[in-house]
Amino acid sequence: MDLFLAHSLALLWISVGTTRQLVAHPADRLLATTLLAWGNLTVTRLALVFMDRLGEPGWILGTSLALSGLLWWRCSQLVPAPTPPAATLPGPGVWPVLGVGLTLIPLAASRLVPGFLDQPGDPEVLTTTAWLLTGLGTYRLSRVCTLGANTALAFSWLGLVVGLVVAPLGLAARGMPSAAGIFVGLVFIREWQLGRQRRHALLGSLALIFVAGGLSGYLLPDLRWSGRVPPPTATAPPDPGHQRLFWQDVLNSPESGPVVTTGLRPAEGPYPLRALPRFRSVRQSSMRLNIPATAQLARLRIAFSVGLLQRDKTEILIQFNGHSVKHCRLTRQDGWIDDMIELIPQPGDNLLEFTDAPHQQELDWRGYLERYSDVMRHVVTHNIPLEEGALEHYRVSGRPEGRIMLTREIPPPIRGAYYFAFRQLQVEGTR
Repeated sequence: MDLFLAHSLALLWISVGTTRQLVAHPADRLLATTLLAWGNLTVTRLALVFMDRLGEPGWILGTSLALSGLLWWRCSQLVPAPTPPAATLPGPGVWPVLGVGLTLIPLAASRLVPGFLDQPGDPEVLTTTAWLLTGLGTYRLSRVCTLGANTALAFSWLGLVVGLVVAPLGLAARGMPSAAGIFVGLVFIREWQLGRQRRHALLGSLALIFVAGGLSGYLLPDLRWSGRVPPPTATAPPDPGHQRLFWQDVLNSPESGPVVTTGLRPAEGPYPLRALPRFRSVRQSSMRLNIPATAQLARLRIAFSVGLLQRDKTEILIQFNGHSVKHCRLTRQDGWIDDMIELIPQPGDNLLEFTDAPHQQELDWRGYLERYSDVMRHVVTHNIPLEEGALEHYRVSGRPEGRIMLTREIPPPIRGAYYFAFRQLQVEGTR
């Protein structure tokens, strides 16, 4: 069984035991269970980012289960929520329930089942789960607001249909979790207004916190790992004029060769919600590849794909044995840069270093657009990227006209930030 799926089942089981102490209504228990499980993944992610352990399965599993177990122990000391009295309001009619079920349940199953069987953590799984949670939250909120059962079911069905229409637009990955959090939060806040129980206020506040996190795109629980080794990325063809001595995939099989890395974090991902592949990050100013002395080693080939995850731009200086061999300019707009370099090694050990070396200052194109509204209108009207349009206008027209473009200092990355990351890094030695 996939490790992520096994962990998710254990987390749901513990969350069910916790919610039995917090709420009594069956629908509220389902909403609270999903909220606690989702919140556990979010807090786990934040904790591992703070501890610089994100991407290590042992830490993910241990931290998540420890947090859920601690919460279960604390809630087990509370007085269990009283069993609600028998419902006095009539439930929905048979035909409305059949209509909703026949139109929506097959769609939900078609999205959930393949995801859990093939790629747990796929965005379809999380998005569809949030979509179903939104429907249940809409129905439950309508009921606690004293609407009739059929009317509440109609509102729920309408909201789910709207979600299906919005999903193809690419907004569901962030919009649906946030929508689910809004409705779940409103359910418990409304129940707090009716009964003034602190546990309802706690659950409502927790849900709305995750709404803010979902809208920011940072707190989404996109943790995922798998026990299966992903297929290796495309490799460079062997040099026909040289015989291979070793070949090492530093990303997927770091122990398969002689190269030792310094400053390269363990592999993470893939993170489907962020459209990120499996990668290894660098969270300091440089990363080194130490190639020990190898008999008859005559040539090195390094194939790499490097990109940015958090920063807008930077420059990377590649040095081999203290000498500069390449200079790469990275921007997030360009995506990943794929390249390969060939090197002549020296006798003995060899050192290849990727160093973050951005300019300390750059032209303040944002200030230029803010200062000259006519340039901003021209760039936006002609659908030109803002930075490109501002710099081009200044070079062609602005400077001859006497317009001013100032420079600004580039702030250093914050502690723990990703400087840059590799989605491919392979080293080949030939003679």
